[in-house]
Amino acid sequence: MECELGDFDRAEAYLGTLLGAEHWEAWSGAADPLAIALCGRIAGNARWPEAMKARIAQMLVSYPRMAPMGTLMCRMALGVVAVEGGDVAAVREQYAALDAMPRAPRVWWEIHCIGRLLGVMAHHIGEPEKAAAHFEEALAFCRQAGYRPELAWTCCDYADLLLERNSPGDHERAMALLDEGLAISREMGMKPLMERILSRRKILKA
Repeated sequence: MECELGDFDRAEAYLGTLLGAEHWEAWSGAADPLAIALCGRIAGNARWPEAMKARIAQMLVSYPRMAPMGTLMCRMALGVVAVEGGDVAAVREQYAALDAMPRAPRVWWEIHCIGRLLGVMAHHIGEPEKAAAHFEEALAFCRQAGYRPELAWTCCDYADLLLERNSPGDHERAMALLDEGLAISREMGMKPLMERILSRRKILKA
């Protein structure tokens, strides 16, 4: 939450507590690396995700019978780190693993929306049509569930895809998504996302 609001100093204090833990449990601790990875993406700080990559890998080895939710969150964390680090091969590996996993309603409820992250990964590995399908799924789910912060991020990430794809109608759709994401982020005080969206709007209006 501190990251979403733009208070990165306070966020780093909380994340330091997570990184300083002696070990992460197969179930409860699986959420920690995902939280750290997502915070790193929001803050643009590669240090946080990099600090826990080896620990996630060790978790996957140490707990071969980890519950599917734990494996899911670990792979999501590794996927986010790979995207931010520009490691296309690693993104492709995690995308393939995640896309093959069943997404039951409970999974959706636990982690908000895997669809957006699948969309980001598919975009990164050069699969625009698959990415668009994931983003559409994420938009529908977030609107139905009322997950407004996740919806705002989905709007922004989807707009990035549309701007790059540049098919007929993509410009207009991207602007509409950015307007929606900006309205939500302003209302909720999500400063980093507001700045990200405003930078995209400038590009569209240029």
